Amino acid sequence: MKWSTSEPRILNPDSGTHRLLTKKLNPLFPLEILHFSSFKEIDEKEWNELTEDDFPFLDHAYLLAMEEGGCVGEGTGWEPAYLG
Repeated sequence: MKWSTSEPRILNPDSGTHRLLTKKLNPLFPLEILHFSSFKEIDEKEWNELTEDDFPFLDHAYLLAMEEGGCVGEGTGWEPAYLG
């Protein structure tokens, strides 16, 4: 397997969402990693479709409440990294 040598690029850095284009495993399928600066940038319906209904600690509303309530973020020791 050969990795490309492309450097990650941030697209539209003013949006708050950093779209990083990274190494490609296959030229037909580039690997994209999105880094969101806030959980509210992630669509609630799309997020909740990825989680189990019986585990509330991964629910979009719960995670957003943790962020907005100041439980995570600068000064808390818990710096979230929202990747998509």
